[in-house]
Amino acid sequence: MPLPWLPPPGDTALVFDLPGLEGIVAGLAVAARGYRPVPVYTSCTGQHEIVQTRPLLWGLLQAADTLERLRLPIAAPPAFLLDARRLSGSPQQGRFDNRSVVTAEDLPTAYRLRRSGIVRVVVVRYALLEDLSTVLRLWRKDGIIVEGCQSLDKTPELLDLRRRWLRTLKQRLFVWFRMQRTSAGGFGAHNPHYSGG
Repeated sequence: MPLPWLPPPGDTALVFDLPGLEGIVAGLAVAARGYRPVPVYTSCTGQHEIVQTRPLLWGLLQAADTLERLRLPIAAPPAFLLDARRLSGSPQQGRFDNRSVVTAEDLPTAYRLRRSGIVRVVVVRYALLEDLSTVLRLWRKDGIIVEGCQSLDKTPELLDLRRRWLRTLKQRLFVWFRMQRTSAGGFGAHNPHYSGG
C-alpha cells in the first residue's frame, strides 16, 4: 500500500476514517512501518444489523496474528481506525440499529496526545463526517496540528475544520432523536415498531 507521505514513527498520529475493512488494511500497512493500529469501532453487532460489523470483527481477528508478529514497541504512535459507514443506513422495522458516532470520549485528549509526544494528526478519509470533525476541532484548539488527505497516496494538507452550524445542529439532532441508545449509554437497539419518517 503506497503511503509516500507517511513520516517515520515519531510525533505524528494517524486517523483512518475509511469504510469497513479498508481501515484495517490501512492499519496493517502502517503497522509494518511502526504505527500501532487502535480500533475505535463504536458500533455493536447483532442479528439483522444496519451497519455490517461482522466483517470488521473477522478482520480484527485476522489482523491480531500479524500485529503479534510485528512486536511493535509500547511507544509506537497510534493509528486510530474508524468505520466511515458508522452513520449509514436507516432504521427499519425488525432491524438492529447499530449506527454510531465518534465522540471526544472515544479518542484521547490533545493533552494525552502531547504527553505521548504527538503534535500532529493526519486524517485519511473520503469525506469528513461531522462527529469526527468535532473531535478534530478540539484537538486543534488545544494545539495539535490536524491535517488530512482523501486518499492514501495524496499528500496531507491542513484540514478545514470550520464549524458549519447547520450541519452540526443536524448531526446533534440526529443523534439525540434518531439513534438508538443502550441502557449503558452506547448505541444499538432493535426497532420493533419503526414506522419511518
